Amino acid sequence: TFFNEALVFARKIGHRWLSGISMSTLGYLLYVQGDFGTARTYLEESEIILRPLNDLKHRSLDSLGGIALLQGNHQQAVIYFEERLTNSRQQGNEVDARALSDLGIATIYLRDHTRSAALVSDALIITRETPNLYDKAVCLLAVAGIQPRPRKAVQLLAAAQAAFEASGA
Repeated sequence: TFFNEALVFARKIGHRWLSGISMSTLGYLLYVQGDFGTARTYLEESEIILRPLNDLKHRSLDSLGGIALLQGNHQQAVIYFEERLTNSRQQGNEVDARALSDLGIATIYLRDHTRSAALVSDALIITRETPNLYDKAVCLLAVAGIQPRPRKAVQLLAAAQAAFEASGA
């Protein structure tokens, strides 16, 4: 792929930032395709490069957290998502709904129901004030995921589906 070629070229010329971005992108693509082991390798390597460069925008914490969550390493997922939320705030994004909802989903697996509900509620409040329908759909999915009442969860999933379709994602 072009991303592999970009990585080879970046390494050849010794450009660390471009190498980190290429690995992050490759890792994300592999993550989406379900190749979690290879994805994690690329994403972790990109973190080793991008963390010292203080490149908060291109970090792979959300993907690494997602992989950890899917592989049952819930505590590690919380660590990644907490760092992502901290980085978002350092960038001046005080209100990162997806970071809050991802962290809320991860904390439910640690049986921290109070914290999970607060995080997801905060995320949902933020999405009500933004036109970003994709983030709204992600937050609705998170609310459905922590919802103890099955009928309400089904309603929230339907709302999330509608928001995803409206966002064009």
